Amino acid sequence: MSLDPECLKAFVTVADCGSFTRAAQILNRTQAAVSQQIKKLELLLDARLFQRHSRAVSLSSHGHLLLGYAKRLLALQDEAIHAFREADTKCTVRLGTPDDYASSFMPTIINAFAHAHPNAEIEVRCDLSIDLLDSLNRHEIDLALITKQANNTTGEDVRVEPLVWVGAAGGMAYMRETLPLALFSSSDSKCMFRYGGLAILKETGRDYHIAYTSRNTSVVLAAVRADTAVAILARSSVPPDLTILDDQHGLPPLPEIRIALHRRTGERNRIIDDFGDHIVKTLSLD
Repeated sequence: MSLDPECLKAFVTVADCGSFTRAAQILNRTQAAVSQQIKKLELLLDARLFQRHSRAVSLSSHGHLLLGYAKRLLALQDEAIHAFREADTKCTVRLGTPDDYASSFMPTIINAFAHAHPNAEIEVRCDLSIDLLDSLNRHEIDLALITKQANNTTGEDVRVEPLVWVGAAGGMAYMRETLPLALFSSSDSKCMFRYGGLAILKETGRDYHIAYTSRNTSVVLAAVRADTAVAILARSSVPPDLTILDDQHGLPPLPEIRIALHRRTGERNRIIDDFGDHIVKTLSLD
């Protein structure tokens, strides 16, 4: 047996104004709907809650007994809702992710989450995956959506992404005898994209030279758009104005990567975990 909060709200409103008609106006319901909610309570409690008079109603002895409980229950419900909304208001979620993921995955994810939690602030930090993992371990961020490193078994695997070669639309950089590359970072041990691409080129004997390196995706893509180099991206991160290059362009297939969500250890606000769960669910369904 449970007391429906909507029925309790109708009961308290009728009790306060002494009229079903006035209560219906306040609640923006029909008088019949309000009467039905009161009847539902009376059946549940097996007690008459109101004495009907010609133009008004008054509480019965059972009604007086219920009124105090009803007001406390409704106040407790309002307090619980307020507490959760207050948690949203005070919470900043610090997310770390590479900037190519930030531009491809995150806009839709953040937009949907913001509708459910309008007062939560999402702070996004962009960096290389391995550096973001260090930031997470130092508690500088709460969540890290990153490329899973080969030697790392932690984190929640969210999705598997194929790596692809990317060139300018109608470009010819890929046709050069020595393949010009625009790559992330300055150390092949720090970037799975770079490590995977260079390993494949060495394995297949394709000559290459590194023309550009940057920690910033926009710099890498600028070199690609200028047709001075080709780059390696996750398939989902490829901008629509660029072309995916494959074996028909004389380039070998690239390995897949795993994208994982890592959560800061220790106590976390509920909104942080909600946002993490939202990321996992959204990307897993894509």
